[in-house]
Amino acid sequence: MTTIEVLDPAGQVQQLAALQCNPIRALPQGHRLGILDNSKPNFKRLATLLAERLRGEGSVVDIAYFRKENPAVGAGNELLDQIARSVDLVFTGSAD
Repeated sequence: MTTIEVLDPAGQVQQLAALQCNPIRALPQGHRLGILDNSKPNFKRLATLLAERLRGEGSVVDIAYFRKENPAVGAGNELLDQIARSVDLVFTGSAD
């Protein structure tokens, strides 16, 4: 007789330790913000909302947009050098 083993796809749930995030500090006034668009869907919308909020608070006086060609590949050295010369801080990330 053939035996069939039935597996539970849910597996075992592990209890993880609670996450602890670093405190968020207020930005000093007058920074130049760089936004590095990672070419993922909805990132530009998310980044623009953040940038405009920072500009409204006075933390950011200038916003420069940069874009990677492909979300699966890191930014090239030339682009990273341009960003480093142009801005004080950079916002980049994913927004699928």
